[in-house]
Amino acid sequence: MKRLRALLSGSAGTTLVEAIVYIGLLTGFVASIGTGIHQALRAEPLIADDGYADNELRRGLGWIAIDVHQAREATAPTCETLTLTWKDYFADAGVDHTVTYALSGDNLVRTYDGTPTVVAHRVESVCFTVGGRAVTADVEVRGKPDTTETLSVKAMMRAVLP
Repeated sequence: MKRLRALLSGSAGTTLVEAIVYIGLLTGFVASIGTGIHQALRAEPLIADDGYADNELRRGLGWIAIDVHQAREATAPTCETLTLTWKDYFADAGVDHTVTYALSGDNLVRTYDGTPTVVAHRVESVCFTVGGRAVTADVEVRGKPDTTETLSVKAMMRAVLP
């Protein structure tokens, strides 16, 4: 019996209070990590969607800039419509081309020689202005978390050859 008491008195075990404290700390740590992971996973689609809207906007503005550089004439009969015309002397032996940009619902539509193509989705507004050889396009695109992004492009039409 003395041996058992000596054995037990010298052992340094964990008390019930210490075990409860350790379990509580571990539970809090796991809960905070789980909450952080959940929030990151929940925010990822919003970030991706905002990036999608930004890419759509940049792609649409890229098309506009390319077409304006080709154009010899530009008209913007309304703020939401742009018409560009040019004659292709190289590949098509003097064929006239017409490109029209217009807002259709929430899509920015590029119509090239009668063939429509959507170049940007979720467009809130677009405004084209023509001043001399300069064409400016202001496009506002809606992102998913109820945000909008507006970008502008200003491009110059090519010079008219004599």
